[in-house]
Amino acid sequence: MKDRIKEIEEKYHNSNCYLDLKNNTVTIEISFLDDFKFLLDLCKNRKLGKDITDRYIGMIESFECDMNLAKDRQIRLSNLQQLIDEKDFDVLKDIKLLKELSFNLRNKKCSIVMEE
Repeated sequence: MKDRIKEIEEKYHNSNCYLDLKNNTVTIEISFLDDFKFLLDLCKNRKLGKDITDRYIGMIESFECDMNLAKDRQIRLSNLQQLIDEKDFDVLKDIKLLKELSFNLRNKKCSIVMEE
């Protein structure tokens, strides 16, 4: 799909074709029906929203690292519990973000999307 979008952008570079997928806007003056249909389908079928990856990536990486270290027996999960008991700011923040992500996924407020 990215190649197709790039092809259309290049094709209409000097005309009135403006694609802003992040803000879900397309301004076009296109004379070829196939290109117009593709862009229309793209706008209809693609739910566009704000990319929130950066909000959660640190938390996911931290927990992934902790779980791998525990699996490899380099740390014990009791170390994580100790940090929770000590009210470690970073660990509590990550737990809060994990709960938020879980809630948002469960309630379809956000989704995990893989680029084609």
